[in-house]
Amino acid sequence: MNLIKDSRVNITKANKDGRTVLHYAAELGWYDVIRDVLVREKSIADKPDASKTTPLFLASAGGREECVYILLGHGAATNRSYGKGNLPFIAAAVLGGITRVVHLLHSKPETNVDAQDPEGMTALHFACDTGNDAMVKMLVEEGKADIHLKSNSKRSPLSYASKSGAATVVQFLRSRLELWSTKLPFHMLPPES
Repeated sequence: MNLIKDSRVNITKANKDGRTVLHYAAELGWYDVIRDVLVREKSIADKPDASKTTPLFLASAGGREECVYILLGHGAATNRSYGKGNLPFIAAAVLGGITRVVHLLHSKPETNVDAQDPEGMTALHFACDTGNDAMVKMLVEEGKADIHLKSNSKRSPLSYASKSGAATVVQFLRSRLELWSTKLPFHMLPPES
């Protein structure tokens, strides 16, 4: 018998840490449990635990692509910060490190690719700091992440990539900066004839 589907079982009940079965399923990658829970009780998709962590944050941080997909399909919010002010999008880029998960989160119109944590760090800052080439390229090319945005410590993504010794990331960002600097502002373009 599937206890999740048994209407007599309270699946919204949280333990002493404020976690529900949905939190554990998201953290462990049990997408079938997530699906069954949300079919019964969609309202807990965004329920934070005692440390203000949501199931979407846990699934994103763990790189659990199928879990993220199901949670997003049931209305989990991508731009709600929890815990220390971190967002699922940043967690996916930093902790999950899987571009497909970040791509899924970015597919939601409300996702802000340049969202900053309390230290002013974006997903791009973290990806540059860890030297994750694929993540940096995806964030810049598909996500249109702002390569000029500085953290609270006044450091750019290029600065983080340089410090971490990520030569290919540095080269990529420099090429983007050169491309950007060759574009004239609209008001400076010659008139069309």
